[in-house]
Amino acid sequence: MAVSLADLRAAGFKPMTEVVKICADPDVAEEMARLTEEFNEADARLEAARERAEQAKASKKLAEAGVDPKLVELREKLRADLEAAHELFLEAVGELKLQAIPAGEWALWRDEHPPRKDNLADQEHGLGFADSTALLGDLDKWAVSWNDEPFTPGDWDMFAKVLSGDLLECVQVVVKLQELRLNPAPKLPSALSETSNSGDS
Repeated sequence: MAVSLADLRAAGFKPMTEVVKICADPDVAEEMARLTEEFNEADARLEAARERAEQAKASKKLAEAGVDPKLVELREKLRADLEAAHELFLEAVGELKLQAIPAGEWALWRDEHPPRKDNLADQEHGLGFADSTALLGDLDKWAVSWNDEPFTPGDWDMFAKVLSGDLLECVQVVVKLQELRLNPAPKLPSALSETSNSGDS
């Protein structure tokens, strides 16, 4: 049965939404990034040392023994520190809900803020549709809640200052919400499709 105007009125406008997970503690996020980098570096050094031992035709057991134990100890300490930091990171992660604005409103905003020529940020974060810096500054148009708690006037300014370094991902999410907001029409089951086609012949 076809959808009527009454059905559309009853359904109302239901904008698409997307949730972005963000660490709300910049210090924890910074520590996590630092430890990750240090662990990867120590892990690479340890792997290189083991490869050198292997190349010296040592057995696997001797290869392990031939590695500086301090390097092994450092890698394991960094692993433990990283696991502890990850637990703190998970505790500090929250959910920022973004919601698409009406298509016409988005079209006007996009036309007023076109992508800048040869701007890598606009290509990477704005996906070539919009000025990513302008969108970052206007994210409050799309942000509706943090951990399901709706934003109230004034909240966003405080929120954006605390998490400014983590909001670029949201720019790309907004563009996807707006430009990919229309889902493809569902395909008919094959049996129904064949029946429909046979009726046209």
